[in-house]
Amino acid sequence: MPNTARVITRGYGQLPTDDHEGGLKGGMMIESTMLDAENGAVGMKEATLNQCATIVCWATFVAFAAFTMAVIGLYFQGDSPKYCENTFFIVGTAAVAYFFKSLHMGDIMIGGESIPIVRYTDWILTTPIMLYEICELGGAPRHVTNTVILADILMLVAGILSICQDQSRRFASNWLFFSACCFFLAMVFILQVYVEEGAGTQTPEVATLLFQLKWLTIITWAAYPVVCALGRAHLHVISPPVEDILLSVMDVLSKLGMEALIISSCSNPAAGCHGSGEMARSDL
Repeated sequence: MPNTARVITRGYGQLPTDDHEGGLKGGMMIESTMLDAENGAVGMKEATLNQCATIVCWATFVAFAAFTMAVIGLYFQGDSPKYCENTFFIVGTAAVAYFFKSLHMGDIMIGGESIPIVRYTDWILTTPIMLYEICELGGAPRHVTNTVILADILMLVAGILSICQDQSRRFASNWLFFSACCFFLAMVFILQVYVEEGAGTQTPEVATLLFQLKWLTIITWAAYPVVCALGRAHLHVISPPVEDILLSVMDVLSKLGMEALIISSCSNPAAGCHGSGEMARSDL
C-alpha cells in the first residue's frame, strides 16, 4: 500500500498521512518564522526605548551638572548667599544620581525584583530639603516644617516597601502604595493650610515666590505616583525605559524649576527671602 494512503488507527483517532504531516510541518515553520519576526520587532523596539532612556538620563545629568556649576559660581560671586547652599545640595545630588543611572548602575535586585535604589536615595536626600525651603520661605513654625518633612519621608518609605514586595504579596504592595498616597495628601494639606498661614508676614516678592513653588511642587509631585503605579511597581502598563524617561522629565521640572525660581527671586537682596522667614519663626 502506498505511503500516502497508509493510515494507522489507534482507538477512534487517526494519525495524519505523510502529505498531511508535510503540510502541518510547513504551517508550523511559517508560524515559527512569523513569531521570530514579531519577537525581533519587539526586541528592536525595546532596544530603541532603552537607548532613548539612556540618552535622556545623560541629558538630565548634563542639565543638573551645569546648574550645579552655575550655583557654585553664584555662591562665590555673591558673597556666599544662603539660598545657594540648599540649591547646591539638591541639584548636586541629582547630578550624581543621574550619572550612575546613565551608566546603568541605578538598580539592585531584592527578592527577585529590580529596585531603582539610586532613584529613591536621590528622593530621600533631596525632597526634604525642597520642602524645608518652601516652609522657610513661608515662615512656617518649626513643628509644621518637621511634620511636612516627616510626611514626605513616610511617603517615600512606604513607596520603597511597596516596590520591594514580590508578586505573591500584591495585597501588601497595594496597601503600602495606598499609604504612600495618603501621606502625600497629608503633606499637600499641611502645605496648603499651615504653611500658608505664615505667608502674610512675607514681602510681596516672597509671597509670590511661595505661591509659585507651592503649586509647582504639588502639581509635579502628584505625577510621580501615577507614573510609578503604571510602571514596574504595580500595573506594568509602561515599560521601565518609558518610566525612566517620564521620571527624568518630572525631576527636571520639579527640581530645576523650583531652584531656578528661588535663585531668580532671592538673588535680589530686597526680596528678603530668608531673613523674613527667620524673623517670622522667632515670633512663634
